[in-house]
Amino acid sequence: MVKCTGVMEGNLPHLCDRCAESFKLMVNEGIEVFASDGLYEDQEGEELLNVIEFFDGSIDVDTILQSEIEAFKSDYHYCGQCEQLKGE
Repeated sequence: MVKCTGVMEGNLPHLCDRCAESFKLMVNEGIEVFASDGLYEDQEGEELLNVIEFFDGSIDVDTILQSEIEAFKSDYHYCGQCEQLKGE
């Protein structure tokens, strides 16, 4: 088990979840992921971990980053105009 930590920052092209307009999504998120060599089984009472399993004896950092990007994008994100309307 390997703990991978860092910060994901930059801009991603994204579609507004309200109006579907394209905009640059600014990202600045801390990352904490665990990489497991093989199947990971959590222990009873253990805190739930963000674990990615690898089965070839090596950790693919690109896979970890892509997974974290997709997880971030899966949340609701609004363009600047819709962000102002969010409470309506």
